[in-house]
Amino acid sequence: MNRRLQVFTAVLLFVSIMFTLVSCGKDGQSTTATTVGETSEAPETTEGQTAMPVEAKPFTNFSRYLTRIDFSYPVIEIAEMNATDLFLTVPANKNSDRANSIVRYRLGTGKTQRLYTVPDRDTVISDLQVNDEYLLYVTSREDLSRQRIYIRNLETGSTRQIYSATREETAVTPILFNHRVFWIEKRSGERPVLCEYDAKQNKKTDLYSLSSRRAESQLSFNEGRLLYVDYVAGSTAFVIYDVINAAKTVIPTGSQVVKDAMLSGKFLIYSQYEGIKTPATTEKKEDEEPVGEQGEVREEPKDEEIKPVGGMNAWSTCVFNIDTCRYFSGEESDIFFGFKRVTAGRFAAVLKTALRFYMAGENRISYLFTLPERSITYFSATERNYFIVTGEGDESGSFVIIVNMNGYFEKI
Repeated sequence: MNRRLQVFTAVLLFVSIMFTLVSCGKDGQSTTATTVGETSEAPETTEGQTAMPVEAKPFTNFSRYLTRIDFSYPVIEIAEMNATDLFLTVPANKNSDRANSIVRYRLGTGKTQRLYTVPDRDTVISDLQVNDEYLLYVTSREDLSRQRIYIRNLETGSTRQIYSATREETAVTPILFNHRVFWIEKRSGERPVLCEYDAKQNKKTDLYSLSSRRAESQLSFNEGRLLYVDYVAGSTAFVIYDVINAAKTVIPTGSQVVKDAMLSGKFLIYSQYEGIKTPATTEKKEDEEPVGEQGEVREEPKDEEIKPVGGMNAWSTCVFNIDTCRYFSGEESDIFFGFKRVTAGRFAAVLKTALRFYMAGENRISYLFTLPERSITYFSATERNYFIVTGEGDESGSFVIIVNMNGYFEKI
């Protein structure tokens, strides 16, 4: 009897161990990386995918909202995402560092497909945007000359060229929104024009002319609103164009030079030039004594610590609440003084020494967390409140991190 009990116990222990091993194996599955072919539209292949948590602070329990995918490409210049796929600009071969090819990565299967390779060696893919229906991509020389804009129907695969420019001065910054593309077009001897292209009707329309020939062609987009800089009455002004309601709002700045303007929810964020500043100093001329009234020598006050202004060009970052017409304090605005910043709805990401994420609330912008990656090369935002981050891997490959801002952060 004891012998049978021992055998039965041993069998149960063996089954339990095997069940645990099988469960762990399923959770740790990964596919094998392969090299994608060089054709203009190659069949789908499998690219290695590794989902792993990324350290973040101050929150420690949201790692399941971050997904990292490792690729064998030497560099990923641009990464964008729709509901089902990632779209990457990568070199056509591993011996190059020029992004002249577009690859689609299926999030559900881990398979890749090369959609397009630029036939000209001197041309690169300088911009790429995507939604569930259309893929927009821009080719140009590295100095932005010989610019071409294409739009591709993802369902049918048909592609059209919708804009071309020969010189850098006439290059544009297109914005894809549903089946429509917007850009500001500069024309010789005329004021710039806000243009719209309708992909379903294959029709281009001039919406209206801007106020000044000095207006910039840069466009940014957030929640159905275009933002650009124009010049009104001799100073810069922000213009917000609601593409759904065809309504225009003008916000004067009182400043001569601004840059890097963007919208984040109800907040307008931009950098403002404050002129050339010389470093502050506490040095005094030799043989000079502090003199008070009636010529008497007074006690010399202690020097106050004054921090010098770094560099000659002094820029400051401004955060403006469009609803209340109120500027944030300098301390709150300074968090957006970074190399680059993008927004996804009411979320914003800013790259300084690390990539930090913020949320635009009712009264203020709150810091959420940091990605401590030191090799970040590109990051962008999607309509669905996702951020896409690319960087160089530890060895010869590259990685993409998908940050899902939905769900967890809705509770904050």
